[in-house]
Amino acid sequence: MILVLSQNDIEATTIEVTDWLDFYKADYIRMNGDDLLGRGAYQLGLDTSYLNIGTRTIALADIGVVWFRRWTSTDFSSYFQSPEQEDAQKDINEYLKKEYFATSKALFHVLKDKHWLTDVTFSTPEKFSLLQSARDCGMRIPETIICNNLSSLLTFERDYPNGVITKSISDVKSIRISGASYVPYTARISGKMQREETFHPILVQENIEKQFELRVFYLAGEMYAMAIFSQADSRTAQDFRRYNMDCPNRVVPYLLPEDIQNRLKELMDRAGLNCGSIDLIKSKNDDYFFLEINPVGQFGMVSHPCNYQLEKKVAQYLIEKDDEQ
Repeated sequence: MILVLSQNDIEATTIEVTDWLDFYKADYIRMNGDDLLGRGAYQLGLDTSYLNIGTRTIALADIGVVWFRRWTSTDFSSYFQSPEQEDAQKDINEYLKKEYFATSKALFHVLKDKHWLTDVTFSTPEKFSLLQSARDCGMRIPETIICNNLSSLLTFERDYPNGVITKSISDVKSIRISGASYVPYTARISGKMQREETFHPILVQENIEKQFELRVFYLAGEMYAMAIFSQADSRTAQDFRRYNMDCPNRVVPYLLPEDIQNRLKELMDRAGLNCGSIDLIKSKNDDYFFLEINPVGQFGMVSHPCNYQLEKKVAQYLIEKDDEQ
């Protein structure tokens, strides 16, 4: 049986893959992270573990393959509410959050010997160490520092006449303010920005002059690449995720050179990943620069415009590995 681990909200990719599992009449069950909070019954034990999702009760011993897609979208900040204990609410929520994630780890431990597509152990690789690994595999990377002081930033800037950019050190997380969502984008550091002597740690990279960006979906050694001509629009030039819905970037299927594919495969093997979305840049000098890997990145944006049918391929992979088990 196939176990799909996902989340309730903003997860069209899971639905598209499970539609294909339905089409192939595969035996699978989907569990969202929020199910651990009481939307489904379960028992985790050293000898006997089961899940009760919907009308089905599944022994975890019967699971052959686990696809870790996403996990939870719950906002724990208001999970526990008590007007009589407002002063304790924050501490109680933090405690319950830790208990929830400890329970999640217990579930993943019970499933550790299964075949995983995106092993949860490697689902949040550290960005800085990935850059080091990519360079060790022969990939070019933008020169990069993490700093918290103006002196280091100015010294780094002077070495790069094309300027420098900054991006999140960790996974990007949207920030909600008064009902609106704000996403930390990659941005060029300009001289007009207010600069303090010390500041919160930032990741800074040399600015690479691009021909175009590449989003590559990796699945068990196979690569499906899409070129994104983000440079044609000043809005998306630094980060194509600042989508211009009125004039979308041109995107086309792209065949990566064999040597780049080999280096990326070595990198994914080193990172313990058999699935993920890889971001690259092709520079104006025809060099390929590695940027980062998102093991649970959305791949519909590559699948649909390039007609790769990646959702079908993922479903077929899960069924094949389940049959092998």
